[in-house]
Amino acid sequence: MEMPVLHHLVFEGHTLPVLHRRDGILLFEGSPLARLLGYADVVGALHAHCHLEGFVFGNQPRPTIWIDIRNAHHLAFHSESSVAERLMHWISHRLLPYFDDRRSQPRRHRVVVEEKPLTVLNWQDECWLRLGDTLSLLDGADQALLSSLAELRSRCH
Repeated sequence: MEMPVLHHLVFEGHTLPVLHRRDGILLFEGSPLARLLGYADVVGALHAHCHLEGFVFGNQPRPTIWIDIRNAHHLAFHSESSVAERLMHWISHRLLPYFDDRRSQPRRHRVVVEEKPLTVLNWQDECWLRLGDTLSLLDGADQALLSSLAELRSRCH
């Protein structure tokens, strides 16, 4: 299983650690988020305002509670800090579209393999080739494999 990517994002001068999992889920480190939202007892705030099913416990040297976006909204909703509304706007209008666009929008680029130009599509952390391009790469391959791929191609059209 691929590890999530840790980002240290800055909101109004405050660094917020955010994990971006391969499945697209974003998790916020709970303590810095609760501190930003003005909670004196950060662990108490996490337990009082968040749902346990949105917790992920980290395996870092110090205990770490990661919370999902739903729980981040719960913390902000219950916060009396003036930053809460701006933070939720930033999450909804900046953070989510940025990470969603990176995973959901396919990107095409051209590559040359064995002097054959190919179009590669990068989408959802995968590289994709058109079946027709793949067949041209396999000219010297086993005839049974080529026949199977040609049949698959005909079923896709």
